[in-house]
Amino acid sequence: MPDVVIGNVILTAALAIALLLFVSAASGLATLYTIRIRNSLITSEASNVAQIIQQVYLVVNSSQLPSDTKFVVKTLGLPNALDGYPYKIVLNAKYLCSFPSNKETRVILTVNISLIGTIGYASSNVILGSNFALYNFTGANSPYTVKCGTNTHTVPVAVTSSVYLVVYKCPSSSSVPTCSANPNRVVISLAS
Repeated sequence: MPDVVIGNVILTAALAIALLLFVSAASGLATLYTIRIRNSLITSEASNVAQIIQQVYLVVNSSQLPSDTKFVVKTLGLPNALDGYPYKIVLNAKYLCSFPSNKETRVILTVNISLIGTIGYASSNVILGSNFALYNFTGANSPYTVKCGTNTHTVPVAVTSSVYLVVYKCPSSSSVPTCSANPNRVVISLAS
């Protein structure tokens, strides 16, 4: 009879350990799945924002836009939260230059989205023309200057309500800091 009791004690302990291992493994797999789905959602939103910016840039930069148009405002239609978490969008512009003339040729715009309060980050890139400019309308920027190579210009926006893409093309003569050095520059900013 003592062998049966000892066997039951050993078997009960083994079953308890197996149950704990199963629960922790299932929890770990569920967490990995949740993170993967969340990153897929964030990547999709970053890609959508980058494509919208590129499309609006192409429209404003084309000759089809009436000359009396001052600016274009596009609602991005972003949700207030991604997977239940608030998030932040940061735009970075990197100016590429030709060698050896050191003249601007293209701009790589990177749209970064990061969740606030949890793990989650994604970015998407689009290539725009050399007459692209990024500006922060909140007044946090100094007058805008463009330098080739490693220079980046950053515009952060915390998404708390509707986010708008504000786009305008500089007239041939202007005293606006973003336009004075480069007439016909297409200036883009996010506003909420």
